[in-house]
Amino acid sequence: MFPTCRKYNEAIKKHDNSTHPLIPEEKKSFVTNIATNLRKLMDIAHIGENELSRRTNVTQPVIHRLLSGENTNPKLLTLQPIANYFMVSISQLIGEDDITKAWVGYTSGDHTDWKRIPLTTWEDIIAKRPPGSSILTDYLVTDKTFALTVPQDDFRPIFPKNSIIILEPHLEAIHGDYIVVMEHNQNIDIQQLLFIEDNLYSISLGNRLDKQNITTLDKEKIIGTVIRTIYDHRSGISISNNAD
Repeated sequence: MFPTCRKYNEAIKKHDNSTHPLIPEEKKSFVTNIATNLRKLMDIAHIGENELSRRTNVTQPVIHRLLSGENTNPKLLTLQPIANYFMVSISQLIGEDDITKAWVGYTSGDHTDWKRIPLTTWEDIIAKRPPGSSILTDYLVTDKTFALTVPQDDFRPIFPKNSIIILEPHLEAIHGDYIVVMEHNQNIDIQQLLFIEDNLYSISLGNRLDKQNITTLDKEKIIGTVIRTIYDHRSGISISNNAD
């Protein structure tokens, strides 16, 4: 049970009993705090509005209004499942209690069913350097799963520049799967796997409309099968957490 949000309830009561068209300053503060804290939590978790809606059963338009500050009268029944999902109290979510300590606990990987996986770059893979960062994911992963940042726009619209793709090295790709391969010239490419007449082929996403670019695939070149993509379509960037 979350603690009673006395200040929040008082602000709502004051607003509801007032005929003044402006939002009380106390309530403005709560609305701003909710938007700021919720955005921070979502950024850390690499989760968008639609996915958060699916996991909390709070509708996406309501979540959007919380983030934009348009919802000036959020109900506790709306806030509670969101706070519960992120393992913070409602008082922390609305800024009544300090939430900064929650960042530490949340990003430490203590979140239920979340795991931290390495985040690497194309250059690190080519140079065989260890990953310098990591991210949290609630996706079902193994101890070999890792994430990779896409450094260029060659694979848009499926994998835009700065998107993060999560790869499973030991997952056998099937027809239509996206895979990351290391070419003989040490270039890394994102391709789509194709089974044609029982033969294994692939096509580079950078040239997927060019049928002549369909080539036979050497399984030894596969670095991993793409199982998830993370991308913020509004700002055009992906957000990652530094490694501990």
